[in-house]
Amino acid sequence: MTNSIFKYRGQILKKPLAVLTTLYLVINVILLVVGISYYNYEKEKVINDRFAYLESISDFRKSQINDWLKERYAQLEVLRADSPLINKLGTLTSNSSKELKEWFEALKTFYKYDDIILVGPSKKIIYSIYSENAKLSNLDSLLCESSSNSNSIVFSDSDEKFASPEFLKFYVPLGYTTNIPFKAKDVLIFSVEPNKIFNAMLNRNIDKSPTLETLLVKPYKEGIVYLNTLKFDVEGKENNHSANRKALIKANTMKSRRGFIDGVDYKNDEVIALMNRVPSSIWTLITKINQSEFYAPVNNLAKIVFLAIISADLLFAVVFFFIWRKSILANYKKMYAAEIEKSKLENRFESLVNGVKDLAIFIMDSEGNITSWNEGAEIIEGYSSDEIIGKNFSTFYSEEENRNNRPSKNLKLALEKGSYQEEGWRIKKDGTAFWANVLLTALQDENGKVYGFLKVTRDLTEKKRSEEEIKKSRDFYLKLLDDFPTPVWRSGLDGKFNYLNKAWLNYVGRKIEDENGDGWTSNLHPDERENTVKLYHESFRQRKSFTLEHRLKDSNGEYRWMINFGMPYSDMENNFAGYLGSCYDIDDRKKYEETINTLLRIGERLYSSLEINQILDSLVTESIHLASAESGFACIKNEDEFVIGRYYHKDHWEYYDKKYRVEDKILKQFGSNREPILANEQANQENIDKELVNRYSVRQAISTPLFGSNGELMGFFEIHNKKGNKGFTKDDINLLTAVARNASISIAKSLNYEQLRKAETQLRNSESELRSLAAQIQYARETERQHIAREVHDELGQLFTGINLNISLLTEMIEQNQEPSVSEIIDELHSVQQFVNKGIQTVRDISGSLRSYVLDHLGLIPAVQEYCREIERMSNVTCNFKSEVESFNFNDEKNVALFRIIQEAITNVLRHAEATVINVMISQKEGSLEIGITDNGKGMPESKEAITNSMGILGMKERAIFLKGKLKIDSVTNEGTKIHLSIPVEKL
Repeated sequence: MTNSIFKYRGQILKKPLAVLTTLYLVINVILLVVGISYYNYEKEKVINDRFAYLESISDFRKSQINDWLKERYAQLEVLRADSPLINKLGTLTSNSSKELKEWFEALKTFYKYDDIILVGPSKKIIYSIYSENAKLSNLDSLLCESSSNSNSIVFSDSDEKFASPEFLKFYVPLGYTTNIPFKAKDVLIFSVEPNKIFNAMLNRNIDKSPTLETLLVKPYKEGIVYLNTLKFDVEGKENNHSANRKALIKANTMKSRRGFIDGVDYKNDEVIALMNRVPSSIWTLITKINQSEFYAPVNNLAKIVFLAIISADLLFAVVFFFIWRKSILANYKKMYAAEIEKSKLENRFESLVNGVKDLAIFIMDSEGNITSWNEGAEIIEGYSSDEIIGKNFSTFYSEEENRNNRPSKNLKLALEKGSYQEEGWRIKKDGTAFWANVLLTALQDENGKVYGFLKVTRDLTEKKRSEEEIKKSRDFYLKLLDDFPTPVWRSGLDGKFNYLNKAWLNYVGRKIEDENGDGWTSNLHPDERENTVKLYHESFRQRKSFTLEHRLKDSNGEYRWMINFGMPYSDMENNFAGYLGSCYDIDDRKKYEETINTLLRIGERLYSSLEINQILDSLVTESIHLASAESGFACIKNEDEFVIGRYYHKDHWEYYDKKYRVEDKILKQFGSNREPILANEQANQENIDKELVNRYSVRQAISTPLFGSNGELMGFFEIHNKKGNKGFTKDDINLLTAVARNASISIAKSLNYEQLRKAETQLRNSESELRSLAAQIQYARETERQHIAREVHDELGQLFTGINLNISLLTEMIEQNQEPSVSEIIDELHSVQQFVNKGIQTVRDISGSLRSYVLDHLGLIPAVQEYCREIERMSNVTCNFKSEVESFNFNDEKNVALFRIIQEAITNVLRHAEATVINVMISQKEGSLEIGITDNGKGMPESKEAITNSMGILGMKERAIFLKGKLKIDSVTNEGTKIHLSIPVEKL
């Protein structure tokens, strides 16, 4: 056990050490980053503090100088304001030099000046403390004059040569108020050595900084002059107060801080300096410190940070060492427990392997030589452990596989991948082959080194034979499906197609890789693609059969209707494996159904109306839609003509008036062959109406006849110009023929309905007319009775009364025995004879008005002719009669009816027309007798009701109906009336 654990000492020691070392390095990097960041942060703060320190020193020195100047000005102004003192000075003369000297010494001591000079108005020195023989320089003269003129204190920091001054001078003008010898203003010149003032003031170190120094300079030519004494010059000698040197030999403006410069000073020290202008002067204050002293706190900070990082690093190193030590001990404990568990597992594994009988499990060394052998291996391979241990596992391979180094290749694959599995034929001890499932696993030690292989072999010969049988069956059925005459498809568990037979591929004209998956959906019609795929997937999810109808694009690019049957199928273990389906082309059936439905719809639309115009409009529009045409019309029979009223063109109706007669070519063709007429660009162009060609650009046409139930031609309809300029086909003719049958029935029904409606209207009108006629006949009968009674009473009554009187007169003459003469008797008899003759004529007139004697004895033509003469005799109207017919073989009843029509027509003209000429014409045409009556009167009223309700016209119509003829009345206002009567001869 100890030896086993000792093998893993490298793993026990190295793994925690590597982890802790990595962690230690990461922490060191973090400490370094944190330390550098902290150092940079604190360094910036320290440097800012140092700069602030220099700024404060500079500001303090500048305020000292400024305060000193202000103090001097204030003192001198006080002096000028001391009138007693000034007046006293005015009384002093050179003769009183002792007293003057005492006064000046007092001023020098009080105001602490090195020299005080009194200058008179003539620019001569009255008195000087410093030198009795002093002379006034030109500069002093000018400044004294300036002070006197301006009556103000003038300050000067320059000598005659504008070099470094020995004295700072204040020129103070004095005004005298007493009566003294000096009438003009005198000037006091107060002088003080600057080095005494500024050296003590500026070089007093506030915080004992050894290199901090303040210089007060002013510009002079290309350099500067000092106002305070330098401690040493470049050569180490004392400054003689007149040397002209630069404060900084080399200076650069610092980028990090505005206003500061770094450079080399007169001592050749590298310094940090700040230059400030003194207010109300040209002086510049230079505050400088050596860079080493300036950055000393920063260097100290760097040392502190470095020491802190080193300390933290050492602390972490100690902590990690103890952690590593603790980890080693824990790993040793785990390894010990693992070795114990491993030993147990090996014992269990060995027992398990030896107990397995259906698997060959054995171990080989790295060369493939067998080192262990279980009972299952002995059963499967046929070798005992004594026979096989020590031999190479290539024994189980065939000679061909050994020649191809198959065993070595398998070991190499297992070595590369860790494990390798395959199936193949292996050889038993007795030489028989069996189908084996082999798993090779590389065995590694604790260092990852392969020391052998574990091989597990399973005998799958029976399964292999079953699979081969299944494969043969599958191949057979796949061959059967592939040769199936209709398209067949199959989908997998994912719902995507994975098989399509040759019939499908030939139908769509595509390769199987284009159709597999979801590729087949691209052949679906765009209008049905989404819904078809949706229904397919819904059925797939629900695992139920389906039947779909959809259009599929064939190899010619045409979409044809298919019926698609699909159902789920299972594998050998009865697990759901996908869907299997087949398709059948139903495009012809679908088109037939669509045609039937279209024809039914057209029939319903045609049968839905009894209005002939609506039927014709529906016939044209539906036929255009059915045959994919552009335009068309319908023609219907109206009496002796076939009439077109409208033309359908570009989705709207246009007025189009066209009439055909029976003798026209197209109607003759319909009458002879009774078939539709097709006219395309290639043939029968003469059948297309030229007017339609010019007006509507008609190139193609189908003319379809409409026949009634008795075979008579009721009309026809035409459609023009197939869309796409393809030309009409035989199928279009068949469709239109079917439509024509329905249309003929509908049109016949409409015409019958129209005739029934007219007959009903005529019946109602006839009933009304008969009632009116009966009433008028009754009225005419009574009127005629009154007329006859009046004629008999007025005419015959008077005649008979006259005859009675004449006879009574003769009788009275005879009774009275008078003997009338023969002449008187003859006169009376002549008178009676006249009365009798007149009575006879009256009776004849009455009899003629009731019934024509000539008609009864001579016939119709003489009766009409005699009646026309009678009209001329009895009125002032010319009545012309002409007959192209000598006589008719009519019976009396029809002769009377015909005569009464003529008589009533002439009577109406005499009563209402105010005509002067009446023309009566009788002629004969083939099969009919034609009678025409015209006049030149004022015509009949425009109201049709007034015409038709006239008793005379009603009587004429009734008699015309009795004669089976046609009566037509045309009347124009102020142009007369035309009456035409046509009677069929063969029906008489």
